[in-house]
Amino acid sequence: MQVNTEILKNGLGLLKLTVEASDYREAVNNELKNLKKKAQIKGFRAGMVPMGMVKKMYGKSVFGDQLNKILEEQLNDFLQNTEWEILANPLMTESDLTKMDVDSNSDITFSFHIAVKPDIEIPLLEDKETTFENYEIVVEDALLDDEIERIQKQYGTTEEVENDIEETDSLEVVFVELDEEGNQKEEGVEHSAWISVDMLKEEGPQESVLALKKGDHIDLNVFEDFDKEANQVSSILLGLKADEEGNFPKTSGKFRMTIETVKRLRKAPIDRELYMTVFGLKDDTVQESEDEETAIVNPSDDIPAEVTPEFFRGKIEESLAGQYNEQTNVKLWGDVREHLIETTEVEVAEDVIRNTWLQDNAKNTEIEDKQAALETYVSNLKWSIVLEKLAKQFEIEVEDNEIINGTVREMSAMFRAYMGGQAIPDDMLKQLVESRLKDAEYVRNMSRQITEKKVNLALKELLSLDTTQVGVEEYNEILKKENEAAQAAVTTEEEGNEEVEADEENEHIEDAIVVADTEEES
Repeated sequence: MQVNTEILKNGLGLLKLTVEASDYREAVNNELKNLKKKAQIKGFRAGMVPMGMVKKMYGKSVFGDQLNKILEEQLNDFLQNTEWEILANPLMTESDLTKMDVDSNSDITFSFHIAVKPDIEIPLLEDKETTFENYEIVVEDALLDDEIERIQKQYGTTEEVENDIEETDSLEVVFVELDEEGNQKEEGVEHSAWISVDMLKEEGPQESVLALKKGDHIDLNVFEDFDKEANQVSSILLGLKADEEGNFPKTSGKFRMTIETVKRLRKAPIDRELYMTVFGLKDDTVQESEDEETAIVNPSDDIPAEVTPEFFRGKIEESLAGQYNEQTNVKLWGDVREHLIETTEVEVAEDVIRNTWLQDNAKNTEIEDKQAALETYVSNLKWSIVLEKLAKQFEIEVEDNEIINGTVREMSAMFRAYMGGQAIPDDMLKQLVESRLKDAEYVRNMSRQITEKKVNLALKELLSLDTTQVGVEEYNEILKKENEAAQAAVTTEEEGNEEVEADEENEHIEDAIVVADTEEES
């Protein structure tokens, strides 16, 4: 077997595998001899079929099978040992199959084009003139106050009260429909429901209810005194069901509301327990390990023995600022990535990559638009090459413990999101993490996420940034305007494409009319 390689151009390699006669001749002859022994052909005893007849009947398929076997072995050997960084499976371009004959003693050469990872230069790394907008979120006191109160309410407790009602209380009430004289209406609506005091309109109804206590009642018009739409009053407060057309049974709206239960929320006190719960911290490691680098530990080692309101407020402010600035980093990274894609020339063997991808996904019925999926694949592949180059430039590596801790954080956050902030039990966390880490695709994605974040931070230190401090509302308004501008640009482009298509269609129609007129004159 002869192996010859050549880089035709950046991103495209040529591989020539020459299968010599000595590589396949003995294997073909041995297989034909085995077939001769087993062949059962009318008129011949077993094992006595002439070799010429065996070659005529089986020679071509035997030759092809043995040749393919040798070629596959050699191709796999090349792929495993080559120094080329290969992006897609080799694509055969030509072969000497005309020489493929059962009695052949000729060498047979196969040529393959191979998509090789190209060498690239990233102009941005030397660019001192391009400036990127960078926003730094400042957490205002009002936002911080609201967040702390939300947390205290979320982790607070409720208790029943007897003698007074406050604006933030929840009430279990019974609605009884009244007639014109103010008596319970025969066969009228009667329904029990939970309401909050602030569902009532402030002036009048709410003031009246705040003067009551458990066991008292008040007569009101539910459609006028509650700050709710009529259909919401009918369904939520009165428990009525709409017909197929969405219409509710009619009522007079006059009801007696009797207060059965008053429940009051007691906000959680700001202490160490609340701090530990909010941030999902535990005093002990989740998973012990002899190797400290692979142990699953708390996301933070900063767990004080006593948590004061000032300390708690500072940590919440730090957390909020981190969350919002994570969003600004995403925006900055998006701007930088777009610039990198526009300014970095990544030359890849697209024909090889496209043909290989189409072959691999020919029977994939889950992909509706294969052309769009292919374009995305090629684009992502080019971006991966840029990202890898940047990671190499900044000497960035991802350690096992980073993938483990990243998985811990992700699983903990997902559980808290689904369970209303509740911390995930240790045994469940351990199971989820171990399961995820067995998934090679998940580990690759997590490694890529960590790599992107590290590259982003490294670039942030290197690039020229125009940093502006803004509040949350101001930043959201900036994003809104940018999104509207981007959408307007897309709409303009689509309209332009439609005009071009319409012009082309009109040209076709005009050409058809000219042809028709010419034929008529003839």
